[in-house]
Amino acid sequence: MSVVESDHRTRPRALPQALRAAVNSDRAVVWGLWLAWLLACVPIIFVPVLPAVDYPDHLARIYILAHGMQIPGYAQFYHPHWALLPNLAFDLAMVPLAKIMPVTLAGQLFLSFVFGLTIYGGARLNRALLGKWSWLALIPALLIYNRILAYGFINFLFGLGLILLALAFHVEQKKSSVGKRLAIESLFMIGLFASHLVALALYVFCALAYDLSGWIAEKSGKNEILKDLAVVCAPFFILLAAFVFVSPTTGEASKAEFRPFLQRLRLLHLTLQTGQGMWDTLFGSLIVLFIGWLLLAKKVRLAPRMVICLVGLTALFLVCPTGFKQAMNVDTRIPLVLTIVGFSMLVPSEGFKGTAVGACLLALLGFRAATTAIHYNAWDERQEEVLADLRQVPAGSILLVTRHKDSHAFDAVAWNPPLMHLGCLLLLERPILSDDLFTIPTQQPLLKNGPYANIDLTAKVGGTRARDMQDFGREAAAESLKLGLQNTPEYVFYVRAKGPVKLPPELTPVVVRTGYAIYKVNPMALASDNNFTLPSNEIKEEHIAGEIERWSGSN
Repeated sequence: MSVVESDHRTRPRALPQALRAAVNSDRAVVWGLWLAWLLACVPIIFVPVLPAVDYPDHLARIYILAHGMQIPGYAQFYHPHWALLPNLAFDLAMVPLAKIMPVTLAGQLFLSFVFGLTIYGGARLNRALLGKWSWLALIPALLIYNRILAYGFINFLFGLGLILLALAFHVEQKKSSVGKRLAIESLFMIGLFASHLVALALYVFCALAYDLSGWIAEKSGKNEILKDLAVVCAPFFILLAAFVFVSPTTGEASKAEFRPFLQRLRLLHLTLQTGQGMWDTLFGSLIVLFIGWLLLAKKVRLAPRMVICLVGLTALFLVCPTGFKQAMNVDTRIPLVLTIVGFSMLVPSEGFKGTAVGACLLALLGFRAATTAIHYNAWDERQEEVLADLRQVPAGSILLVTRHKDSHAFDAVAWNPPLMHLGCLLLLERPILSDDLFTIPTQQPLLKNGPYANIDLTAKVGGTRARDMQDFGREAAAESLKLGLQNTPEYVFYVRAKGPVKLPPELTPVVVRTGYAIYKVNPMALASDNNFTLPSNEIKEEHIAGEIERWSGSN
């Protein structure tokens, strides 16, 4: 009787232990990663176009590359120009997909894959450093919605996922044969080169920093060090040589620009800004409190082998150029890499309770997914309203795009939603020349044709070149005459700041809304505009005067 009673009393205590073991098992963590990926995808499922600054631009380019040469009208303005470029991942994956499905659906699938790659890459790196799965592997997933995504730097985000996964394999394959390691490193570096040159450079930096930690800890000999260097550096220098001698992007390195130090530090604070205002701030605060508690309570610690990597990335961020010629925002990308690698290197200490940490992480992910989905749906409605106005621009037109310097067009804290490149979405419906479509020969495999490639108008009103819309409108009309485009309908999509806008005779309002306006350009009005002056020497006044006389006489 006592034995039965004893067994009966012990069973309830055994069940929670079994449950805790199940919750903390490898399988449970893997299921948690699947759930994290599904939560991350929720905001983009019902939004055809990601409300990010550059994303409409990327979609339009893919659509033209996939269909433009078969649909009448597009070939008038654009032509493909494939070359060895270091940021083709999105184009290489999306163009085949866009041939068999709507380009917006292809974009959603690619973004879902990027989210999965980043979540799994961060988790796999954590597992490689720890030697087993842990609920801490979910922490990098907290950074899926970030400032780089808000800008629409999709190629770099693909590269970020590859950086994490490549680092995981770099750690795991440390004891493998040189041939196997070299093959794995080469494959990853080719993928990184195709995604973004900065991603490739950051991976090589992180891999060598990890190896340096190992050399110091293990007191490695000369032969081991040379093998490790060869495995990482050989494929990197081969790709670098191909880039220098073959790629048209090489010239981008000719001019470096640097950001003021205080502005650079602000980039760290903005890593999680996606345009959600207080919700971004609240989410960031919750992450800081949660991870701060784990560290202060000594529930987690940093993986020792990655400390040099973390310190090195911090130093690199502080000295890195802002950009090279037309390749800008290089330093903007590093804080995200620094943070997500730092999150990946958190490993359990004594007293770590995986069940509670896993529940908190999934709750934070759910919160982020919910607020982002709400904002994305509201922004999608706003994008549709703007696009409805833009549809007044007929096929065969030129659409010029500019913004007021105080319009917050690139400020992730202020937009609702970003409007700057929404005009590119018209290209999914009709052939036009959208002047802000990315067609830089050193960066994209799509170029403008003939005289359209020579359109050179400032993207910012309120500077020395275009002090206001009167300057911009007059210069747009003058350039239209100069390039012989006066018979092509021409419009301006202007992202406004608050306050009235003074227009010259060369601009006629088509739509005026809060935040933006659409104007029609009338080049011939320049002939009777006695107040015409240009604040720059980009277009010579005597040449313009000749063009005005010429086109006035012929019309």
